[in-house]
This record gives sequence, structure tokens and C-alpha cells, in this order.
Amino acid sequence: MIRLGPPPVREPAAVQEAGEPCPLPGRPAATGIAARLRAAPLTLTLLALLWAVGGASGSLAHGPSRELLAEVGIGLPTLAEGRWWTPFTSLLWCPGVGSYVFTSVLLLLFGVPAERRFGWVRMLCVLVVGQVLGTLLGTGLVALGSRAGEQWTAAVADQTATGPVTGLFALAGVLGFRLTVLWRRRLHLLVCVPARM
Repeated sequence: MIRLGPPPVREPAAVQEAGEPCPLPGRPAATGIAARLRAAPLTLTLLALLWAVGGASGSLAHGPSRELLAEVGIGLPTLAEGRWWTPFTSLLWCPGVGSYVFTSVLLLLFGVPAERRFGWVRMLCVLVVGQVLGTLLGTGLVALGSRAGEQWTAAVADQTATGPVTGLFALAGVLGFRLTVLWRRRLHLLVCVPARM
């Protein structure tokens, strides 16, 4: 039997992924983005905190002052002086405005889906533990390399650094295990391609 006329109209699927409603046709995309941001209060709080701390300390344009960097930055000099808190405090500052913007983009890209999938407590734990372990591991490798006479590590052995990028990449790595295969590949592409440039 042949039917004449327009094909029957199908309603869009009510569920997109893991109980998350998909936007209906004609619904502005901004509404969906705003809903996702509202569902990630920790991410927005961390973003506001990062910019507020940078602004209050006068660190937005060029990073923390030398005196402040010696107190909050992670590196061999600060750890050698007994500043054990620097792996934690280095999360709250960035080296300059470009880094603040880049970190903000990463926080929104990785933080919003991580908070949705893990919950805010687990997301915060992964971010902080990843930052602390990653910065301590990196600092330890710099110490080993400079003792072994490796030129690059010897050149950076006296420097200190700030920024939550280490914790954010740890968050992206853990988030990758909870995504579908297609999204996991996209995430790996997003993380790996800039690292090779």
C-alpha cells in the first residue's frame, strides 16, 4: 500500500544521555548551556574564586608578585624552604591573563561534565588530589633530572609555578573513563593535540 502525503511527524527522543533531556527543536541553544552551567555550581564557584583571588591580589595581568609567588607557588625552592602548602595554594593563581583565560576555558570544558557525572565532592577531590600529586611528581622529576645533570631540568630547578592546569588535566583523564567511546576520543584529541604543539 502506498501512502500519499507528508511522512508522519516524529517527536524527538525525550532522553539524550543518562536521563538528561535533549533540547527540543526551536529551543535556543543558550537555554541548554545555561541549564548545564546552573547544574555545575562548584565549577562556577571555582571559576569565580580563581578570578576573585587573582583580582584581589593584583595578579591578573602578570601573575603573582615575587613575594606572593614565593609563598604560594610550587617548586623546588618553596618546598626546600618548608612551604608544604604550595601544592594546594598554587591552584588559586595563574601566571598571567592569558593563563587565566585558558584555565577558565579548561575549567568550563572539563568541570561542568565532571561535576554532572561525579558530583561536586568527587570532582573537587579529583581536582585537588590531581593537582597535589601532579605538582609533587613534576617537582620530584625536576629534582631528579637536575641532580642527574639534565640541562632543561637544571634550568627550571630554581623556578616556581602557579595554576590549576595540572589538576584540570587529571580531572580530564578521570572524566575520560566515564564517557562514551566517541566522547572519550574527542576528549583525548582535545587534551593531546595542544600538548604536542
